[in-house]
Amino acid sequence: MIKINKLSQNMGAEIHNIDLSKPIDSNIFNMIKDIFFSNHLLVFKNQSLDAKQLVQFSQLFGVLDIHVKNEFHHTNFPEILILSNKKNPDGSPIGFEDAGRYWHTDMSYTKQPPMASILLAIEIPNSGGDTYFCNMEKAYEDLSADTKKFLKSLKGIHSYQASFQGKTSANKNRAKLSEDQKKLLNEEIHPVIRSHEYTNKKSIYVNPGFTKAIKNKSPDISRQILSDIYKHCLSDKYIYVYKWEKNDLVVWDNCSVLHHATEYNKSETRHMLRTTIRGSAPFYID
Repeated sequence: MIKINKLSQNMGAEIHNIDLSKPIDSNIFNMIKDIFFSNHLLVFKNQSLDAKQLVQFSQLFGVLDIHVKNEFHHTNFPEILILSNKKNPDGSPIGFEDAGRYWHTDMSYTKQPPMASILLAIEIPNSGGDTYFCNMEKAYEDLSADTKKFLKSLKGIHSYQASFQGKTSANKNRAKLSEDQKKLLNEEIHPVIRSHEYTNKKSIYVNPGFTKAIKNKSPDISRQILSDIYKHCLSDKYIYVYKWEKNDLVVWDNCSVLHHATEYNKSETRHMLRTTIRGSAPFYID
């Protein structure tokens, strides 16, 4: 029988006594989903999955997205995005080397951003490379009634390119899009407050990585609104820091959580495989 340990009061649960490389009973998986949506973040330790097994487990949550950066796809499974500082024989990167070194929620620049992301640690450095998670559902709950009323009327403009235009805190050295890849992405408009597609609970849905501006607001007012939101959300009481170990598999809820990877010694290897589960277009309902 699976065993559950809470990781913190803020968020997160660790699930023991399960091998994700093997078929999972539907009743057990439904229990896992309930735990997931209650805790925003799941950790499974000591999971030795190959690429096919990772895809099969991920598909239990739903249809998988395929990232626009196709040069960083797994050779046999395009649903897997490689996050790695390893190099090909010609010296080119095999994956995103600096992925996520800024607060963001995965692929919020798409029309239907991922409901969840799954990351499997294949090789990790001796120190650094941790991941910070921020509970945006709890941050919303702590807002005043007047602030909630104001924010629910707003829409955010999300863009992959925002991180290269000096309009966010994203790493300016991250892998840029080719011209063909740019054609696949447009700016997307999402509500600043979104209702969760499964629980209907509300979360703040903007992020420093990909939220370019607030729709129909001047640049100065837009920046001030976003700055005030981030000042509130990105405080220690909403944040949990996860320190990776080899063969960790972590699942997080992109509807209610931001995340941020930390720096590490580039002379050491950090090699991880990521899948993302397609979500619905963000919406708000009272």
